[in-house]
Amino acid sequence: MTDEDSHDDPIVVYRASAILLAVFALALLVMPFDWILGGVKSPGLVLAVARDVGELGSRLIFALPCGLLAAWAARKGWGRDG
Repeated sequence: MTDEDSHDDPIVVYRASAILLAVFALALLVMPFDWILGGVKSPGLVLAVARDVGELGSRLIFALPCGLLAAWAARKGWGRDG
């Protein structure tokens, strides 16, 4: 891998995706819940989920897919697949 094509390498993409998704999953777990409920794009869905499963359940429902995708991307970027 040379410096010219390093940004095109799939490993770089997997590693960057893993880092960003992990940060996003952690942010969903620790950010104030009022910020999550006050979103502009899908307040109905978020409010319905929060009403049905509570604050902790909502945090886990939203953060778990990001965490799983981060783990998959990390495995592709740093694991035996990469």
